[in-house]
Amino acid sequence: MTTYNNRRYPQRAKRRLHFEDVLPWVVGAFIVLVTLGIIGYNVAFSSASSTVGPCVVEDKDRTTNAEGASDMRVYTENCGVLKVQDNWTRGVFNSADIFSKIKVGETYTFDTTGWRFALFSQFPVIYAVHGAS
Repeated sequence: MTTYNNRRYPQRAKRRLHFEDVLPWVVGAFIVLVTLGIIGYNVAFSSASSTVGPCVVEDKDRTTNAEGASDMRVYTENCGVLKVQDNWTRGVFNSADIFSKIKVGETYTFDTTGWRFALFSQFPVIYAVHGAS
C-alpha cells in the first residue's frame, strides 16, 4: 500500500464554478456590448447626412411623448416628415431657433442627418435650414 506525503503531494480540492464567480464577468461583458452598440448606432445614425430639398412645408407641430419630452416635427409635401432637435455630434444646440424659422407654405432646402426608421419612430433630423423661396 502506497502512502503519499501531504507536503509533497497536497490534495487539491476540486473547485466548482459558481454563479457568483461568473456573474461579474457576465454583467461586465453585457455592459460593454450595450455601450458599444449604443455608440455604434449613434455614430452610424449621425454620419448619414444629406441635403434634402427643395421641400415644401405643409405643416409643423410640437408634440410631447409619454415621458414629457418635446418633439418638433416638420411635415413636407415632397420630403416626408423631418424632425428638429439638438444634435451634439454636429454641434447644433439651437433647435428651437431652427424650428421657429421654418414657416408653413414656404420652400426650403434642409441639411439632415439620419434616416427614417419606422420601428423606433425615428425621422431624419434637420440641423440646418437654407432659404425660403
